[in-house]
Amino acid sequence: MSTDFTPNQTDLNEALTELFATAECWGGYLAMQPTPGEVLYNAWGYHQSGKEINVYPILPPLKALLNQYAAETPGGIGFLTIFVNLRQAVFTYQHTSVSKEAGAAAAKATAQAEQDRAYRERLRRELSPASFGPELAAQVAEALAQGRWFNYGHPAYCGMGFDVVEGQYRYGSVWEGGLEPERTFADRVGFVAWLAQQSDLSLALLEFEDPMLWNNQTVTRARLLELVGSATSL
Repeated sequence: MSTDFTPNQTDLNEALTELFATAECWGGYLAMQPTPGEVLYNAWGYHQSGKEINVYPILPPLKALLNQYAAETPGGIGFLTIFVNLRQAVFTYQHTSVSKEAGAAAAKATAQAEQDRAYRERLRRELSPASFGPELAAQVAEALAQGRWFNYGHPAYCGMGFDVVEGQYRYGSVWEGGLEPERTFADRVGFVAWLAQQSDLSLALLEFEDPMLWNNQTVTRARLLELVGSATSL
């Protein structure tokens, strides 16, 4: 066994030897990940049968040694993995620091924010700002009043849609076919007046912060034309 280990690591190596040997494993690895709520511990072993098995329990004395190792490591431990090979008495410690993980997370968030910004700007350029107009809006209102189905009905989030309930026209998000109204119109006149002024761009939900909503199953001219069964541009 290497003599380059600290006293704490030497104690850890002995505890890990006992952990894997008791589980009849010739080696394996243990992972430790501090989270805001708790510290997570998981161990997997290479069993003599050739299978990889979950090794447990990870008892308090071993957890205490792991926490001591984290406390003694400059910069703190973001994620620790210890690889064990009992056949060769090899113990390999790999970890990331808290500061390094924080930096990586910040860099990832910055890159994602820039990607989202560019995507929103591209949608603003590409989506049509042309209003649907009163003729198409009136046809949509009539189709909805006749009970024609507009909303998607697949699992989870189904985008945005319309329905008519007790004479009121409703616009809102749809979940598994059920509409959650965000805007309600007391009569057809108000609904038609509003829809006539909308466009692919205005209803693309680009005003929201969640990129998953942008242009995702939103109300578009193409969907409205499909609803009313028209093949012509209005």
